[in-house]
Amino acid sequence: MHEHRASLRCFFAFWPDADTRLAIARQRDALSATQPSPVRPMRDENLHLTLVFLGNINQQQLHQAQAVAEQVRAQAFEWYLDRYGYFPRPKVLHYQPSHVPAAAEDCQHQLNTALQAAGLPHEQRSWVPHVTLLRKATAASTRQAPRVRWRVAEFVLVVSRQQAQGVVYEPVGRWPLLNALLGNN
Repeated sequence: MHEHRASLRCFFAFWPDADTRLAIARQRDALSATQPSPVRPMRDENLHLTLVFLGNINQQQLHQAQAVAEQVRAQAFEWYLDRYGYFPRPKVLHYQPSHVPAAAEDCQHQLNTALQAAGLPHEQRSWVPHVTLLRKATAASTRQAPRVRWRVAEFVLVVSRQQAQGVVYEPVGRWPLLNALLGNN
């Protein structure tokens, strides 16, 4: 009975493979060392790039969101995270691509449009693709960064769960992008 009322904090994301995650974590650690005060680094296992933030939804909406994801027919792609950026209000330093491939924008647009058509929560703001590296950062840095190559072959639906060790992001669904196997040479 309470299953439909339980609130789950959810989002769709590009989820890096192990090698990409390690490369991003190295950049996070290097950037953290340049901060003048203590920061909150994103945990390795939580590194991701949000496509659409759904917010708090119930179990029924979670199932609807999974069905919506089945409709997305976007191409796999490759991009490079190569810039640091800063969001001053939440004090977040992030890693972002200086060039966003059309396939990435298409995937985000298809997903957001399908969520809206289904009456589900969807992004109202413009999409700014980024990977959060540090929270409570005090110095803004938008300089060029070492490039990390990322082959994106799927997107995931993630549930954010509060655990004793902090917030854990748990993928609860995965959807491959078209031609994903062609990019794995």
